[in-house]
Amino acid sequence: MQEQLENLLKAAADCKSISDLATDLQKRELFARLADHLSVLASEVERAIAATAFGTNWSDKRIWPDTDDWESACDERRRT
Repeated sequence: MQEQLENLLKAAADCKSISDLATDLQKRELFARLADHLSVLASEVERAIAATAFGTNWSDKRIWPDTDDWESACDERRRT
């Protein structure tokens, strides 16, 4: 799982970089959303790794946001 975590973190960083460099507004927003989404996924993988290390059942925790609004879910995840 550690390798998947590293891949997600790298992909999120790459998307953030593309977003920062994009001159087209739609592409900038798209890659910013992708970066946020990948960061949320990376956080969930980190939580699963930690739960596994402590022998808890990580599947009982909320993995996917109960919303179709990923931007709000990403904002919520950053606050936690």
